Amino acid sequence: MRFTLIDKIVELEPGVRISAVKTLTMAEEYLADHFPKFPVMPGVLMLEAMTEAAAWLIRATENFASSMVVLREAANV
Repeated sequence: MRFTLIDKIVELEPGVRISAVKTLTMAEEYLADHFPKFPVMPGVLMLEAMTEAAAWLIRATENFASSMVVLREAANV
């Protein structure tokens, strides 16, 4: 399964920073099961969204020389 959690990149300064947006709606399939009656975006999906944004920042910084950027490890999150 492949998630695409970035809806829009608001700001991108290669090598400096990125600001991205994910708009959540109740149509998100995972919200129905994650705390029914109190939907919360799962932390692992928040991490995936940050990884996607970071990948865009890295690729833009390297002039898109890398086609794939992956998160190798996440500790103490």
